[in-house]
Amino acid sequence: MSTTALIGFLCIVAIGSYLQAFTGFALGIFVLGAAVVLQLVRLETTATAINIMTLVNTALALRGNLHLLNRKLFIRTLLGIIPGVPLGVWLLETVSSRSAMLLQLTLGVVVLVAGATLCVRPRARAVTSPSTSFVLAGGVGGVLGGMFSVPGPPIIYQFYIQPLALEQVRLTLLGIFGTISLMRITILAANGGVDSNAVYLGLLSIPVVAVTTALFIRFPPQLSELTIRRAAFLLLSAMGICIVAMGWR
Repeated sequence: MSTTALIGFLCIVAIGSYLQAFTGFALGIFVLGAAVVLQLVRLETTATAINIMTLVNTALALRGNLHLLNRKLFIRTLLGIIPGVPLGVWLLETVSSRSAMLLQLTLGVVVLVAGATLCVRPRARAVTSPSTSFVLAGGVGGVLGGMFSVPGPPIIYQFYIQPLALEQVRLTLLGIFGTISLMRITILAANGGVDSNAVYLGLLSIPVVAVTTALFIRFPPQLSELTIRRAAFLLLSAMGICIVAMGWR
């Protein structure tokens, strides 16, 4: 990987980390989409690098806070994640070996949906949703996490409509995403599919994520959250359209 491509990738990680502070899930989808659009790193390598960032971020965030996880909803979601992640990894390997166009079209649609999620402000329900809805959200998120390391939108929406404290929602989501990343890396390692470049990029990205997040906390932007969300929506939508156009071409 050239020095220019590496610097470009780390800049993308920095921007994604900044957006992550607002949205809670934009890091993975932004880094993956931008890396594909700019053709800096292979999709598979970027996805595994995102897993490493997520694992470290989860470990740091949950240290001393495990008691705040909603274990009951975590387990319900896990019932869908367990079959979803290996299915997603299998789909990635199958589709990438047969049709690069279909893989990019799928990723483009996922990026567009993720962008649309930023405009949705769900209202909390009066009572907790049925168990089956958590299993379904976990299954869909697990497939997306297995394919692209971006399980966020369906699982995030599912949890944000629950009558739970926001801190409990945030930490439970971190635990879920960390579990998906651990499962994906374990499956890839068992099949000899962990790229050394992905490990290198993932480890290099960790201090970038940490520093960018710290700067965001120390120097918050003067723009409103709504403005940032709209800007992120436009950015992800344009990115999704570019990925679809590239795949179609």
